[in-house]
Amino acid sequence: CAPDSSIRRDKNMIMPATSHPLLLTLLLALLSATASANVVSVTCPSRAIRAGGEYADVTVNGSCTLTRVTVYGTVMVESGSLSARGSTLTGGLQVASANLIDIDSSTSIGDVAIENAGRVNIGPTAAFDGVSIADSGPVTVRGKLGALSVARTGTLTLRGAAIFPRGLSLEESGLLVACGSNIGIEPVAEDGGGGLSVSDSREIRLVADSQCAPNRVGGSIYIQGGRGPVRLVGTPDAPVIAGDFSVIGRPHDVELRHVSLSDVALEGVGRAGGLILFDNVVTDSDTGMSDTVGNITITQSAFGSDASISLNSNGVIRLLRN
Repeated sequence: CAPDSSIRRDKNMIMPATSHPLLLTLLLALLSATASANVVSVTCPSRAIRAGGEYADVTVNGSCTLTRVTVYGTVMVESGSLSARGSTLTGGLQVASANLIDIDSSTSIGDVAIENAGRVNIGPTAAFDGVSIADSGPVTVRGKLGALSVARTGTLTLRGAAIFPRGLSLEESGLLVACGSNIGIEPVAEDGGGGLSVSDSREIRLVADSQCAPNRVGGSIYIQGGRGPVRLVGTPDAPVIAGDFSVIGRPHDVELRHVSLSDVALEGVGRAGGLILFDNVVTDSDTGMSDTVGNITITQSAFGSDASISLNSNGVIRLLRN
């Protein structure tokens, strides 16, 4: 039987699933639903937990290790500690209380919310969307996060971290130390999204030196209240680059070295006998310092537009090689 010439096959009429985003999303949802329908919820530690396993929800009460597991629901830590390696947490991670949260080479599609943890470590190959940490001890972040919100914790250390696009918010916490990190900007991008917002926290140290690679901040840096010096230090070859830089109501020193900014606003900043230092600072817009205390030194810096400086007590303004 000869083929019917009225029937014409068009290769464009048949599309692979991967060429249609909606179809691909539906297929992935169907596969996930099919897989999750065949798994059960478990507690950890228990014999039900095994490397490479798949589970609906996991509830942690004790010392729990998840190795290459897939959790289609939520991991809920009620007490004890959690260590996750090479795992996928589809429904996110919720921590009510824990001695230690140690997550490395794991991903979470859902948000991560951690409270009352003695220590939190997020490893270099971890990837999460949004992370919030509150009322906890020291926090170390090395991985990739969509956003990080930290409140009432110990020292926050960022080492090689990438927090993009929503940046970092820090409130009523301890020392912030950033080393070789990208805050509110992708590691290879020129322009950023969210920036760095700090309120009522202690020393802020974004410093590049022989032990620490330079940091980059996309968007603005806004610091209000708190105590301890603010230090943004880049290098001649890799300055700290950010948008607007504002420090409001912080009675301590401010040190900027090899920094490129947009607007600069310092208000109610400094301390008697202290120092506000601009060394190799470039701005492309307004620079204002009002109601400042202590000594101001500006050296080898260039301000792009209007600049105004006022002291509210005895102090010295030094302008050197500008």
